[in-house]
Amino acid sequence: MADCHVAGGNEDGGAVGVLGAHQGLRDSSSLMAKNCSMCSTSRSGVFVMDGARAALEGCKCNGSSKNGLETKGTGSTATATACSFSNNKWPNVTAKEGATVVLQDGCKCNESESCGLMVTDKGSTATASACSFSSNNNDNVCVCEGAAAMLLDGCASNYSKEVCGLWVSDKGSTVTASACSFSNNKCNNVTAQEGATVVLQDGCKCNESEENGLLVRGKGSTATASACSFSSNAESNVLVQEGASALLLDGCACNDSKEESGLWVSDKGSTATASACSFSSNNSDNVYVCEGAAAMLLDGCACNNSKQERGLRVTDKGSTAIASACSFCSNDESNVLAQEGASALLQDSCQCNGSKEGSGWRAHGQGSVVIVRDSSASGNKLGSDAEQRGKVVSL
Repeated sequence: MADCHVAGGNEDGGAVGVLGAHQGLRDSSSLMAKNCSMCSTSRSGVFVMDGARAALEGCKCNGSSKNGLETKGTGSTATATACSFSNNKWPNVTAKEGATVVLQDGCKCNESESCGLMVTDKGSTATASACSFSSNNNDNVCVCEGAAAMLLDGCASNYSKEVCGLWVSDKGSTVTASACSFSNNKCNNVTAQEGATVVLQDGCKCNESEENGLLVRGKGSTATASACSFSSNAESNVLVQEGASALLLDGCACNDSKEESGLWVSDKGSTATASACSFSSNNSDNVYVCEGAAAMLLDGCACNNSKQERGLRVTDKGSTAIASACSFCSNDESNVLAQEGASALLQDSCQCNGSKEGSGWRAHGQGSVVIVRDSSASGNKLGSDAEQRGKVVSL
């Protein structure tokens, strides 16, 4: 069908044959719709289930009492091109129970009272290209319970009014995002938790959240970011906790956090590895490792110009940090601090110069140690090193 308009509908959805205010498709049914409006329905604008297929082009499915587009069940598939699914009471677009959704060419999934896109249950998948999921009341994009999503070609997932730009939860749930924007959200810009996996690549932007730029939480949860920006967030730019792991590659920028750290790694079992990344000009410690966590900073990471604290702080027994060919310079306090039984290894020409109020490196507290190999500390207010019941070892 083409150039049609369906609105209103009765309590049961007002279906009229295959078409109606609630466009319900089942079994081997198929729908092709172009430039149609299915708005203000009492149920979902388009509902695809039990293996049915829908192809929508230039359609509007706005203002429904449930979803704009709902797909349900293994084999059920909906493809939308240049469509609008906005201002719906439930998630604007939903794929569940093994269904598949493909959104392309600038689909808009904005300003739902719930989520912009929700993908739930093992076997459910969503792929979006150059689409907008912004200004929704709940998470802009939510993927959970073993589902998977790919967000490509500059999808925008910004300005969630209450929660996250991207929220991925539960073991087996995966999201890959390429050149996308997750910024200015009320909660974390991106959250991966409860064993979920997130891959951010090709310059994703996760800036200016009211909480963290990226939160990775819980044993088995992982995040990999390549050439991405996590900057100017209200709390930490990247926070890894409760046994999660993060891998930051190819020049990720984690700068200018307004309250906390550029990178904060907390709790036993939590790990973070960063290569050629920037953690500078944050309000607190540029990199903070605590409560038994571990971090590796490689290939010239920069941890400079902390506004109030240190370039690298490692605290608590069992916490470790290894830095290779990195710079920790011009920080307000000591450039590197290991305390309360923690350890830090600086090697391969690390530079720890120009601390404004502290030393180049410092070990504080029984069992704390800073090991220095082929690294430099000059121009620091309190000299190159300081020991306060800790130990500095130069190799």
